Amino acid sequence: MLNTVIIADDLTGANDTGAILAQDGFSVGTVLKLEQMKDFNQYDVLCVSTNSRGMSKEDAYRVVKETASYFPKDDKILYSKRIDSTLRGNVGAEIDSILDYLGEDYHAVVVASFPASGRTSIGDILLVNGVPLQKTEVAKDPTSPVDTSRVTEIIKKQTKHSVGYIGLEKVTKSSSYLLEELTKELETHRVVAVDAQSNRDIEAIAACCSACGIKVVAIDPGPFTAALANQIFKRKKTEKEKKILCGIGSASELTRQQLKYLKETGNPFIVKI
Repeated sequence: MLNTVIIADDLTGANDTGAILAQDGFSVGTVLKLEQMKDFNQYDVLCVSTNSRGMSKEDAYRVVKETASYFPKDDKILYSKRIDSTLRGNVGAEIDSILDYLGEDYHAVVVASFPASGRTSIGDILLVNGVPLQKTEVAKDPTSPVDTSRVTEIIKKQTKHSVGYIGLEKVTKSSSYLLEELTKELETHRVVAVDAQSNRDIEAIAACCSACGIKVVAIDPGPFTAALANQIFKRKKTEKEKKILCGIGSASELTRQQLKYLKETGNPFIVKI
């Protein structure tokens, strides 16, 4: 039975988030053409890419809303707007789109951190392996440049909604305190960005979102969606399979380093196409 819908702005992001949830015991499918999907309920989680990262903000808004419209407005379903881990693309326009589709009862919680990939948010600053986003090569992306490291500033420039913020010092206090602060921010703002330095922080945020009684859309690069899904829909982690098939289509330096590491530490059978 479908319980989680993930709308990503590219296919890699859709699969990344789906992979995290699959490891947590959810049955996951990535859909390329929703109009050809006959039964959404054959999976727990459906991931779909809008390929909207490089679009204009108007086109990104439209295509996200069109994609969301394939799914029912059901408060038993967790909706996730998967964003780039370095906040490239039309983050604000796509938040507006999913909120407009779901209705005024829903609020967006943005957790930009992805600790396993070196992305953390401290003091509203997104750090990439400890370096402020604005000082990284990613900030110079020709199609989606970034001129600030502040998560809330990036969102405020793109969204029509007011944006609240909860700092790390509040996240790491007691769960009751965080719940109170989160509820207060969500009652004041339609969009709330929350710091996180570790997976434990992300899990604490997810627990409070689940307990606050306010309908939320997860806006993140993957870990927060997974943590929130695990809070709402309990699953047992699956055992690792003895064999793993990987399809690699990237020619980046990072991919070459990963393949080199795989060859050195494992015993892979590699087929070049």
